Amino acid sequence: MTLAKYELIDAEKANHKIARMCAWLGVSRSGYYEWRDRPASATAQRRTLLAASRTSSSVRTKPTATGASTPP
Repeated sequence: MTLAKYELIDAEKANHKIARMCAWLGVSRSGYYEWRDRPASATAQRRTLLAASRTSSSVRTKPTATGASTPP
């Protein structure tokens, strides 16, 4: 649940002070900054790669004589 709070703070930091949002949501500022500066997890990295591969594979392809698809 705390992860969602940190994501909300990060999304709204342009509109509200971070310290005030941390107080409203009951999380520490140090926890927020630790979360923000933490490297992406292995799962998050895989999700990013998967999303990128989906986008690149969504390019239209045309079938070849062998039945394989190649980009136009």
